[in-house]
Amino acid sequence: MQSLDNWNVLENRRWFVRLMADGTGVNVELYLTQANASARVNRRAYGVSLGHGSLQEVALFGDNG
Repeated sequence: MQSLDNWNVLENRRWFVRLMADGTGVNVELYLTQANASARVNRRAYGVSLGHGSLQEVALFGDNG
């Protein structure tokens, strides 16, 4: 199970999160709707972990899509 804590994005909002593992870490993308997350359009923030496993920190950067 994944846990996301201490996001540096707007609080009190439901975010739709895509987590995608690659060879070196995990890509994280945030969307405002499930439809956008499924289609991978209108992304609001993104980041990449530096490794795999629990307790990996990811800095999220704003994105206008």
